[in-house]
Amino acid sequence: IHTLPNELLTLIFEAGSVLTYPSLVEPKSPFVPITVKKVSSFMNTVMHVCHRWRQVAIHTPALWTTLHISRSRKALDNLPSVKDFRNPMPWVTEHLMRSQCLPLDISLDCRHISIKSVFNQLIPESHRWRSLVITIPSVQDLPNALSSLKKIPAPALETLEITSLKYHDSIAPNLTSFFRGGLSPNLSHVRLNRVSLSWLAFPLKGLTTLDLRFVIWPTFPHLAEMLSGSPNLQNLILHIDNTAAKLLDRRGRAAINIPSLRSLEIRLFSQGSPTICPFLQIFSIPALESLTLREVTSSDWCRILVYFRV
Repeated sequence: IHTLPNELLTLIFEAGSVLTYPSLVEPKSPFVPITVKKVSSFMNTVMHVCHRWRQVAIHTPALWTTLHISRSRKALDNLPSVKDFRNPMPWVTEHLMRSQCLPLDISLDCRHISIKSVFNQLIPESHRWRSLVITIPSVQDLPNALSSLKKIPAPALETLEITSLKYHDSIAPNLTSFFRGGLSPNLSHVRLNRVSLSWLAFPLKGLTTLDLRFVIWPTFPHLAEMLSGSPNLQNLILHIDNTAAKLLDRRGRAAINIPSLRSLEIRLFSQGSPTICPFLQIFSIPALESLTLREVTSSDWCRILVYFRV
């Protein structure tokens, strides 16, 4: 292996770094806390093999563009003082420097880190953010996590994901929406999990994929106003619980027209009588090509067939 040229080693390292992305393990019920699946650091392994590998890695900017920012509970408990908790993370600064001018993919696990300190490190490079994934313990923690992002330009941002590990109980703190005023014109993929849809600044004209999982829903008129500002929306994923039934009641109102939508997925988690059909009737989707329905009861299938006149 020592005879491999540096160029080939670089390709191997780049492939390995892509495979070590932390993922969320989502339960079937929205009331069960989401867990974060940890992964070992591929780059740490590479850097400790030998001097040559370390030098190849250090001088390959593409290997430093992905930042998984987190801290274990044990590491938190071992910090000498509160000051150390608030200090910048040296390795984050190192990644930003070594990645040079390349786009950045950032994931933040906010449970045991100082959000403000981390964003103080990241915001000067906001023009390089390509994706931003934020995981918080609960919705009550989000104002602290996002207060720094109200007026931050992120012109290269394409993907935004925000997940609360705990269910929200339909109670959300007041929070000014973020990425306002066209500060992220290239934002095309948004996924919100157990947080408030109203926190996201609409309209998002470039949005093509919207993934909403057990969010805190706005009223029907507010939702219609939001989606009307995304004329290029092609993929819509809705995981809905009981709280959505009343808020998304469209009686007496026109359906929300999404002319460009190609794919729709609806999953209904219901502890009572709500059925999936009323949620299908919310939208006018003339260009739909793919429809996925999850957790559908046998009685619902009859209504669905009638709705589509099958």
